[in-house]
Amino acid sequence: MLIKTVLNRIEHFKSFIFGAITFQVVNGSEAQVIEIKARANSKPECPECGKRCKKRDTQPARFFEYVPIWAFRVFFHYAPRRAACPVHGVKVEYMPWGYGKEQMTTSYKVYLVRWARQLSWKETGDIFKTSWESVYRIY
Repeated sequence: MLIKTVLNRIEHFKSFIFGAITFQVVNGSEAQVIEIKARANSKPECPECGKRCKKRDTQPARFFEYVPIWAFRVFFHYAPRRAACPVHGVKVEYMPWGYGKEQMTTSYKVYLVRWARQLSWKETGDIFKTSWESVYRIY
């Protein structure tokens, strides 16, 4: 089974599709990078009111850390669009996998918190190759 197939069964991102999956060096270690693209006919969603708005422009691509697969770090790579909401003005679109400027996906945060309930923050950070401060901040 392909990684895209597994992701499509686990994560349901309505207006987004998974693109190319490559191995790259991210933050000094080798990781799987999964490109996320907006669907061609989709409009960005305002993070304040949830309405679909016109696309203003696109920001530089960012990495969002996801749950490790087979002991490899995994990152989503996406260039967020900016939505021109008539009520709230220009805002970065709502992304269902993350909140605001955070670098970890919501799925990864939940995963780490579940492990942190069983282990110490330091042990959880060591196992998943992240810092104990990251585990502490999401707990």
